[in-house]
Parts: sequence; structure tokens; C-alpha cells
Amino acid sequence: MAIRAEHHLAIPHLDSSVEVPPGLRIAYAQHILDKHLRNLRAILEDDVSHSDPLPPKRLGSPLSDGSEDPFSQVAEYKGRIAIVGAGATGLYLAMMLKYLKISNVDIYEASDRIGGRCYTYNFPDDQECPHNYYDIGAMRIPQIPAMKSTLNLIKELDLPRAKYVLDAGCEPQMHYYSNSTSEAPSGKPYEKRIKDIINGLGKNWNQEFATLVAGDSDNYSTRAWLMHKDPKLTYEQTEEAESAETSTGLFDQAFLESLCDYSDFQAAKGKDWWRLEGGMSIVTDKMNQCIEDPKWIPHNPVSLKVKTKATVVSMGENKKDDKIEVTVSEGTTMRTETYDMVFNTTAMGPLQRMDIQGLVSGFGPPAIQKKILTGIRALSYDRACKVAIKFKTRWWKGMYQSSKDHVTIGGVSSTDLCVSNVVYPSWDDGDKPAVLMVSYSWAQDATRMGSLIPDYSKQDPSIDDTVVAQSFQDLVKLWSKSDPAITVEFLKKQYVTHHAYAWSHDPYTGGAFALFGPGQFKYVYPEFQHILCGGKFAICGEALSPHHAWISGALDSGYLTLVRWLVHLGDHHRVEALKKSWFGGGKDEHAAEFDEVLMYWPDPNLAQCQEWAGTSSPDGNQEFSLRFFQVAAACPYINDARGMILIRSETNQHELEIERSTTAKSTNMKSTSLLNSLVLIAASLSEITLVNASIPRGLNLFKRKDVWKPEVGTPWQIILSEVVTLPKGGAGNLSPDVPVWDLDLFENKKSTISAMQKSGKHVICYFSAGSWENWRKDKDSFPEKDLGNTLSGWPDERWVNISSVAVRAIMAKRIKQAADKGCDAIDPDNMDGYNNDNGLGLTEEDTISYVKFLSAEAAKYNMVMGMKNAGEVTDQVLPYVAFCINESCIQYSECDLYAPYIEAGKPVFNIEYPKGAPKVKASDKKKICSTTGAAKGTDGFSKVIKKMNLDKWVLYC
Repeated sequence: MAIRAEHHLAIPHLDSSVEVPPGLRIAYAQHILDKHLRNLRAILEDDVSHSDPLPPKRLGSPLSDGSEDPFSQVAEYKGRIAIVGAGATGLYLAMMLKYLKISNVDIYEASDRIGGRCYTYNFPDDQECPHNYYDIGAMRIPQIPAMKSTLNLIKELDLPRAKYVLDAGCEPQMHYYSNSTSEAPSGKPYEKRIKDIINGLGKNWNQEFATLVAGDSDNYSTRAWLMHKDPKLTYEQTEEAESAETSTGLFDQAFLESLCDYSDFQAAKGKDWWRLEGGMSIVTDKMNQCIEDPKWIPHNPVSLKVKTKATVVSMGENKKDDKIEVTVSEGTTMRTETYDMVFNTTAMGPLQRMDIQGLVSGFGPPAIQKKILTGIRALSYDRACKVAIKFKTRWWKGMYQSSKDHVTIGGVSSTDLCVSNVVYPSWDDGDKPAVLMVSYSWAQDATRMGSLIPDYSKQDPSIDDTVVAQSFQDLVKLWSKSDPAITVEFLKKQYVTHHAYAWSHDPYTGGAFALFGPGQFKYVYPEFQHILCGGKFAICGEALSPHHAWISGALDSGYLTLVRWLVHLGDHHRVEALKKSWFGGGKDEHAAEFDEVLMYWPDPNLAQCQEWAGTSSPDGNQEFSLRFFQVAAACPYINDARGMILIRSETNQHELEIERSTTAKSTNMKSTSLLNSLVLIAASLSEITLVNASIPRGLNLFKRKDVWKPEVGTPWQIILSEVVTLPKGGAGNLSPDVPVWDLDLFENKKSTISAMQKSGKHVICYFSAGSWENWRKDKDSFPEKDLGNTLSGWPDERWVNISSVAVRAIMAKRIKQAADKGCDAIDPDNMDGYNNDNGLGLTEEDTISYVKFLSAEAAKYNMVMGMKNAGEVTDQVLPYVAFCINESCIQYSECDLYAPYIEAGKPVFNIEYPKGAPKVKASDKKKICSTTGAAKGTDGFSKVIKKMNLDKWVLYC
């Protein structure tokens, strides 16, 4: 016997007495990401525990030229980008890239339409039916903070929105399958516990949230959590609570999903809900128009076009060229394109079908690879099914006469019959034909209803379809108390046509939306919040946002992923420009999920450290945990490290542990016989470029007698624009007769350097470490994405991203070239990019990290390094360099910045460029050679007076 309930909502019961704290989803997502990153940091850093907070890191200075134009300092980006998927995330990324003046973008969509799950079905033309459509996918937006990105987008696109009525207060409800004697199933066991948590969070957020996340709640399904909290609760009671609150099977989702869902809907209590006039497809259609229209963004008048019916079948990393290769199938043709960055925005189902084996090594060490691959395969997606029938009239409108709030449109009927939920349209077209969503179901209910839906691409809809017959049957039961009663015959007479859709049948999604299973928020979500493959690949979309299942989740995931990539590039000006735009949270606001500390720490440098941790030897016989060599230089945020090298083979196992700290003066070796193993490591890694290799600070290069270190006051000469030619009689007759010479690394021969050294001279080899020079032989090795603005006054040079793995690999080769030529030291130029309009967002911290890297690389070959200029970071870099080379500190009265070198017993080689050189006024020479006035603090400096071109002419004091 049917038992009819007066109230059985399709969403949890809403209670105005419950105070909902804002941002529960975001808070939990940030908590687990913070925990994930702290764990990684504890592995990589010495004297850091899992409980230590992440240190802050600014994303870059704001615009510094005083201009209101956010693009005044943005450098041209010449790389090539691919977006896979043209749903909300992919189109939003395309809009943002176009806005940020990044124009070389390809967008691939496997289906024949754009929009993804923003999908409006339009019935055949019918002039009598003004609303001749229904939304197969997203259809409603609550006016709550979590939806800010979507609401901003709709406002910016000037789209017509209208009120969506969630509850009319008069809809018929029915609970048909009940063994209870009550009029409705009881959801009290669930509601009480959920409300207790929400109320606690509302009253004492910090304490209650800490309690919530400290436990293992995320490991439980909702049903298991209820029975765990109350052992007396029976399975049947949890089933009844599920039936009262939601769809069949949804209590098997993660408990924290249920909690967040309840929080979202509770937050919307009393708030406006919105729909789009014309259906949700108009959102993505307008987004597509914007990227195609050159006039949409006046400062970047380009047209980006989506390639539909273009299926990405494989993606792989081309490590030689530092690119991602994307293979696309278009009809009968197959082609492969290369990209500097690929954003994959598809659902996990389509991604799982792609061949991504060539990407996996770039995901990190094996443990991280496994987690990401598991996430792609196992991340839980809910099912959803909708059936819409167009009727000749709004035969249901009589129910509004009993509405206490005088509502005349909208509302939802809920039932445990097959149709699950009947959604009444939120518009009134009078007596004209109207479309009624006769069934909206999720989870197991959607599986069962979806099984009745034929493939409408192969047949026309018919009133005789099983799905129509089932819908009519359930509508009659649901409306059995109406007067007059609704009959199947009546509905058949009212029938015009219908359409039905099951998202689990959709090959382009493989499900309706992400709905995490137990443990997936905690154990799957964090791994995807990294830029992968050395900064060339990212996976994003609604599934990887805390607000999955909402359009805002799709938008926010795209926004955050783009910012992470820009941070990886060091392109802080574009980050600033994006923040100033309407994207994300609106003008001067990032998307709600943004957190600066968490944005910095998932930087690709950290992911790269993880990748090197899993590097294995080329011959496959040995496995290395290169934790010490990982962390020294490529991870700019790591100051000290404890590393371990494990060498495993079939015949032996050795272990060497090196402890490194600020004050370490010795090396602790568990096995002193392992020095021989270092030779083995070097041999095994001969084919691997470890651009971050370093030596422990305990092996202090500056204390070794076999390593040259210049003394304070040593005379010197510097020649960069000429090749040194040895005079008759050999290097001993070189003029001036000074013991230290600074020469261009590339132009001078090894034989010249050797001859000079045999005559008692020491040679410092110069190269630019901070700029790209268009005349160098290795100029094509620099990725375009790592090149910034042109150096002021040097049109053939551009600043480089000194945190880039690729740039550091190039510099490692240059340092080896210096060693091969026999140089005693290196003079890396242009180290002060942070103090210039570099276009890359370089900071002092970047320079400090870079100095550590360069110094460590030089130390591998028993060479020391000098610091060029950059007086602002003298104190921080002093331990890593053997001398300083300064230009024009007397001219600019800033020599006091370099005095600490002299105090530390390290020389300052000073160059001054007076006007008129080589004709130098006596007054200018006196000023330079003094130690007072502008030259105050130059006691002990090794001064030379030179022409700007740094030829062989020189004048000494």
C-alpha cells in the first residue's frame, strides 16, 4: 500500500535555525592540501617536522611602474598551449589566456558540441512554446559565496538570468515503498548529527573544525559514519534516513561529501536561486563567442577556435625538446602536435581512455605516480538522469492555489518511485505548451531510470518508449490525490514529445559529476594540485575543485591551475593582471579557493624534487633515492637539507648518509667504505642531468688548500670584448702584470688559460647566468617560456627565469665548460634581475637560490664563484661565494653594500666607468681612488677604471 508523505525533499531538510559557517568545502580542501605539502616538506628539509607550518612566500611584487595598466610589464609569451576539452573549465581557461595576451592556443573537443555539462536540449521548433527546452546538465545557481565565479561570469557576459524556484511549498510528495507506519521516512538520525556538527562549527569554528579534521571522518561513508557514531542504529534506519534525505545509494558517498552538501544547501536557505533564460548552454556558447571574437579583448585582438570532433588519443612528454606531444584523431586522420603547456580539462573517464604512459614519469616518484593514476581510474562520479516531456498545457498549475507563499511557478516533487524528482518549470507561459522535467534522478535511481532510455541518436522519441510509460505511471501515483485525478490516458492526450538523457551513457563524461567516495578527498585530491611534467602539464576541472558538481568548481579549478602555472613561469605580472580582472572572485579578488602559501608550495620545483626522488639508473640495475642531490638547488625554498643516497644492487647494499646544516663542519658517513660508491653513482648518472646536484656544506670548499681563493686587495684585470692574445715570450709578459684575470668563457682558448696559469696567473671565466644572449651557440636551448623582457640598454639580451630547471641545466653545462677549460673560478653576470624590469617576477629569494645552485655546481669541479653586483643580498649569499665583482658602486654611492665581503676576508673586484674614458679627468680618478665621500667603505677594494666595452684598456689607482 502506498504511503504518501507530505514532505520529502530532493535535498536535505533546511533549517533556518542552523547557523552555517561559510566555506566549509574550501576550508577542508585547504586543510588537506596544507597537510599534504607539510608532509612533503618534512621529507625534503632537515629539522622540519610534519607539524611545522609552511613558511609564507609572496607571489611577486605588485606592479611597480605606477601604471594603472595591468599589462604594462607583461612580457610576450611565445609558447604554444593546448587545452583538452571545451567544457566550462576549458573555455574559461581560453578566455583567461586570451585576456592575458597568450594567444597561441589550440582547444580540442572530442564531441560535436562545446559546453560539456552545460547542456541545454532544444526541442524541435515550436513557436507556441516560449521555453522549448530543458537543461540536461547544470540548471540552477544559488546566490552563495561559493558560486561567486559563476555569477561574476554571467554578469560579465551580460546574460539574462531569472529566478529559479526551488520550493513552492505545495508540490505533491510520495513515499511509496515504506514499511513504516509513519507518513514519511525518518531522517532524524542523520539530520540531528549533521546539525550538531554544523551548529558547532557556526559557534566555535576553530575548535570544532580542528576536531572534525583531526579524526578519520573522511574515511567513512555516510552510512558507516552514522552506524559508527551510534552503534544502536540499524542498517534499516540508515536506509530510511537516506530515503528521507536524498537518492538511493548516496549514503555510500564519503561522509564529508554529505556534510559539505548539506552545508552548501543550508547556506542557500532563504537566498535567491537563479536560472539562465534560454538554458545553461548560453553560458558556454557566449564564452565560445568571446574567445572567437577578436574584438572581445581590445588589447589582444585574436580569435581562438575550438576544434570539435577532435579526439585526443595520447599525450606524452618529449624530454629532449622539453615539450608535450599530443596526438589527435580527427575522422580518419591522425596527427601529433607539440606544446609547451597542456591543460587537460576532461572528466576522468575520457582521460582514462587516453594513452598517457608517456606522461607518467613526469608525475613524480612511483608513489605519486600511483596516486595520480589511481585517481584517474577510481575517482568517484555520480550518475544523473533526466527525462523531459513537452505537454500541451501546464496541467500541474492548479497545485499553486494551495501555496502558502503564493508561489505560482517552480518547485520539486520528490518520491521514491522511479522518477525520483519532478522539477516544475520556473516560468509561466500561460496555457501554451510547456516542458516538464518528469524525472531527475541520481545514484542508483539514475542507473535504473537510465536503463530505460534508448539511444536517441539512432531513433526518434515515441510516446510508446518505455521511459515515457514509466514516467506516466509514476506521475499518476504521485498525483493520485489531485482533483480531478491524473490518469495515464490524460497524460497521453497531453503528450507532444519528449527527450531523456543519462550522463553515465555519455562517452565524453562517463558520469554526471564528481562525488568523492570515502577517503578520496584526503588521499586523491591533493596530488592533482600540482603542475606536472616539469611545468608542462596539468589536470583540472570540476572534479578537482572542492566545489565539484558545480559550475563554479569547474571555473575555480581552471583559475587556480592557471595561476599555479604562471607562478611556475615566474610570471607574477600576469598573476597580478588576472587578479585585477573580473575573473575568479571579481576585481582585485582571486578565486575563493586561492591561498598564497598553498599556491607557492605546490610549485613545480617541488614536483621536480619529487620526480628526481624516483630517478633510477640508466642500466636499470640500481635504484637511487637521490634525496640529497634533489634538494640543494632546484628547490629554491629549501635552505638546509638532510639527504641520503641508497645504492642497491643484486650483490650489495651500501648506505651513505650526509647531514647538512648551517653550522655543519663534518660529514657523518655510516659506512666510510662508501666513498668508492660515489664513483659508482657518478658513472651510473652519466646520462642524467642533475641540475641540482650539490655537495654538503660540511665539505667546505673555502677551507681546502687545493682550491684557489683570491685574497683581499689582489690586483686584477678584466677583458670581455676582446680575445686575449699572448705576447712574444708567453703569458709571463702579459700587461698589466697582475695575478687575476677575468675573461670571457666562450671566446678564449683552453691553451691560453693554461699558459696564463703556468705563468702564475689565475683566471676567472665570465658568462651571463641571468640573461639570454642572441649570439651564443646555446641560445636555442632556452625555452621561450623562460625568457623575459629585454635588458635595458642591451637589445640583444633578455632576462631568464633563473628558477627554471631548463635554465639551470644550461648553466650547469656552461660551468662544466669552464671546468673543462681549466678556469679557476666563474663570474656569472646579471644576477640582479630582481632589481630590474625582468618580466618574469624574479625576486631576491630567486637570486639567493640561484647563487646556491651555481656555487654548488662550480664546487663539483673545485672552482669557486664570484657574486656580480646584487648588493641587496650580500649577507645571504656571502657564505656561498669567494669574492665579489662590482660595477659602479662609487658612481652610485652604494659601496657600503659590499663592505661585508672585505670583513669576511673575501675580495671585492671593483670596476668604475667614468665618462670620457680612456680620457679620465684627474678629479674623477681621485674620487674613485679615494676611500671617502662616494667611495666610502671601499678600503681594501681591488679597483680598476675601465671603458664600458671592457676591452684591454685599464687604469689603476
